[in-house]
Amino acid sequence: MHEQLRHRWLRWWSRLVSRRPVWVLGIASCAAAVSVALSVQSLRFESDRNRLIAEDLTWNRRFIDWRKSFPGGNDLILVVDTFDQGQPSAGHRQRAEKLVDQLARRLDRRHVHQVIWGYDPGMAHPKAIRALNWDQFQDQVDRIVRSQIILASPTVPVLLSQVEALLRSPQDRRTAEAIGSLAPLIDALGEVLADDGQDLAALIDGPSRWRYLESQPDGRLLFVRITPRLDQARINALARSTTSIRKTMDQVAVVNPGVEFGLTGIDVIEADETASVTRDSTIAAIIAAVLIGLLLVVAFHSWRTPLLVMVSLLFGIAWTFGYLTLVVGHLQVVSVIFCAILLGLGIAYGVHLASRFELVRQGYPEGEQGFSQALSDSFTTMGPGILTGAVTTAAAFVMTMFTDFKGVAEMGLITSGGVMLCLISMFSVFPALLRVFKPQRRHFRPMEKRYLHLFEEKWVMPFVRRPWWTLFAVLVLTGLSLLAVGGVLGGTGPLRFNYNLMALQPTDVPSVQWLGRVAQY
Repeated sequence: MHEQLRHRWLRWWSRLVSRRPVWVLGIASCAAAVSVALSVQSLRFESDRNRLIAEDLTWNRRFIDWRKSFPGGNDLILVVDTFDQGQPSAGHRQRAEKLVDQLARRLDRRHVHQVIWGYDPGMAHPKAIRALNWDQFQDQVDRIVRSQIILASPTVPVLLSQVEALLRSPQDRRTAEAIGSLAPLIDALGEVLADDGQDLAALIDGPSRWRYLESQPDGRLLFVRITPRLDQARINALARSTTSIRKTMDQVAVVNPGVEFGLTGIDVIEADETASVTRDSTIAAIIAAVLIGLLLVVAFHSWRTPLLVMVSLLFGIAWTFGYLTLVVGHLQVVSVIFCAILLGLGIAYGVHLASRFELVRQGYPEGEQGFSQALSDSFTTMGPGILTGAVTTAAAFVMTMFTDFKGVAEMGLITSGGVMLCLISMFSVFPALLRVFKPQRRHFRPMEKRYLHLFEEKWVMPFVRRPWWTLFAVLVLTGLSLLAVGGVLGGTGPLRFNYNLMALQPTDVPSVQWLGRVAQY
């Protein structure tokens, strides 16, 4: 009963498309136009990789709270290498510091909110001592205890009177420690008095203690922390800021040759990743479409049928863009590959239908009646298998929605819907295009008259005639594969999971290269 109902529905649908091809194409074109317009207007790219993970996970919730509670979560880091060809150099260090000063002052404040490239330790809040590790913290506390007399003296005369009273007091351990704490001050005073060019007021007021942000322990890398202004109206909110910063970097590099520096940070890497993924996925989709089209031309010995199949597939992909804009609202680094996936999966439905139609079209008369009968034959013969394959494929992608990794879940949601939309396109747009552009039987060359066949039964029969040998070869290959996975066959060892997300980044991106240099030094 179920089988008869499915065949009746397929026959009814084939007759409808055969009789009303213009209506079908009109409705499909309107849906595609609305989908594309909706995507252009509302679809955005989500570059924040933290949003690819479920927010209700405990550790991710803490990370999100940390980013909301502390400023600087979107800051960019400009890194300057002070070494000359990997070796420390005082002259190169001065040139690097000069570059940092110029760059920090020339950044366009229309796109940069704040720039921090150094600090005065004397301006630090006393509570900053708690950021030190335990040994450094204990050392600083001991120095404070030993310097009580100096810290308690508001002026130099008061300090001198305190010293005089200390020298006249009975000598004990605490007195000796207090006098010892004055030794650095006395040494500095002696240096000032011995040098006629120095001012005694410099000792009282203290020299400039400006320090650059630098790596530890050798200070090889200098850092400039940049807080950008975000443009939430753009797909890439950092695009204008990073463009402006890099323009300034190019200008400063001209007047400071030989100093290596670059821009990095989580957000700039994500911004570069957004641009790289968008570009590469577009190129991959175009190359895939061209290769699929060429293969179809060779297989069908014609260019019109492959063109109609590809156009039908593009309708399905256009509908998918509208669907994902309504359901998800954005693309991200994982789901952006859905076009390439649909090109590989969706084309199969059109290939099966077109192959069957070309095989049986010669057996039916010319005219609308013959076309409808051939199409009905193709739908009832191939339709059930195509439907089953599409539904099971979509169901497999739906299963990914149960993962906590939102990036994969969104890709599964988009691709599962896209597979079904491509199926609908192949069952509606493709036969309608055939009816409009290839209605005559003479348009199709019989299979037996074609010069090139990409598949013949004789290639498969050796495996069918020797089933035991075939199964034995399959078992041997499976065993060798398992040994390779376990690392028994050598190579780099057993198959393992790489937790380093930076390994997913393109190695030719400067922000990734500079992040690797920061991690190294």
